[in-house]
Amino acid sequence: MIIVTGGAGFIGSNLIYQYNLRGYNNFLIVDNLNKKFKRDNLKKLKFFKIISKNKFREKIKKNNFKNKIRAIYHLGANTNTTNKDKRFLIDNNFKYSVEILNLALKNKCKFLYASSMSVYGRSKNFLEDPKNEKPINYYSKSKLLFDTYVRKTISLNDKCRIIGLRFFNVFGSGERHKKKMASSIFQFYQENKKHKSITLFKHSKKKISRDFIYIDDCIKICIWLEKKYNKSIILNVGSGVSTTYIEIAQQIINIMKFGNLKFIEIPNYLKKQYQFYSKANIKNLRQIGYKYKFTNIRIAIKEYIKKLK
Repeated sequence: MIIVTGGAGFIGSNLIYQYNLRGYNNFLIVDNLNKKFKRDNLKKLKFFKIISKNKFREKIKKNNFKNKIRAIYHLGANTNTTNKDKRFLIDNNFKYSVEILNLALKNKCKFLYASSMSVYGRSKNFLEDPKNEKPINYYSKSKLLFDTYVRKTISLNDKCRIIGLRFFNVFGSGERHKKKMASSIFQFYQENKKHKSITLFKHSKKKISRDFIYIDDCIKICIWLEKKYNKSIILNVGSGVSTTYIEIAQQIINIMKFGNLKFIEIPNYLKKQYQFYSKANIKNLRQIGYKYKFTNIRIAIKEYIKKLK
């Protein structure tokens, strides 16, 4: 079986769906179904069981799994970049991850987990190198803490197969439940639909530019790594292209054929923990043999908005 934590979430549900299309249905999903749109994400999926995070942690302690584990995708985590509850973040994003990693090591299966591009903070260089990692909030620090633990584990065990997935700005179907943590593209669309305008920070006129990757491309990378790559590595999962928020917002307005741009000051509480720029360096992804092209962002946004409508 394949275990997917966060299997009812955005990336997890899309991942399982793509495996289903390839004829693989033997999934154990770990998730808490406390949000309606998470339950909606499950409707199209084929899997044999879903359990809560707490029950999963109990099973890990006992190593009580009847089926042989082929791989574990650990995609369930707190993704609120403004969360200041250090104790919660350490337990949820670090300790829980260590428990699942140990399960994978005991069962000698592949372990793929969600890291984050946020570990780079205000860095200008987005290559997977410790010298470029400058986290600026508690969330990104908790993610880097686990990356550091993984690097140490890899250095002590050359037979493990651990793959860290540093997701950049992923967008696409299935993210509605994330609310304020949903992609800017989703939020811009909803705001323009409701108010016929899209609000941007004044910094957007010069500075705010991000690497957006379409969910289909993101999942293609994940499945390729699970099937084809049998070593340990931490990798950027981005498109390698940075696009400004103004370009994104203007394209959405053009597609919807109404709306205008509004600019506001960035709130003080966000200034010190906001990433103004990101662009994945995908050199290492290419070097290990991933050759597929990425969906052009304009085509991806057009396709996504068509689905949202």
